[in-house]
Amino acid sequence: MKRIVFRAEDSLFPKVMLPGSQLVFYYLGGDDETVHVEETRVIDFEELLLRIDRGESVFITLKPKARGVVSHL
Repeated sequence: MKRIVFRAEDSLFPKVMLPGSQLVFYYLGGDDETVHVEETRVIDFEELLLRIDRGESVFITLKPKARGVVSHL
């Protein structure tokens, strides 16, 4: 799997882009009632670590590729 790593000048942590892959991030708030779902191709480590530092839980998975729909008549 190819990856592209880049970092903004004002950021300590890199961002990693995974071309051809779609990631799904699930951020669970501290109260376990708040869920934020984000689909992206870029892993922003600064955002990821900030959310963990705030006590949120973070789950990351690959979004499955869409398959053709088969119709049985």
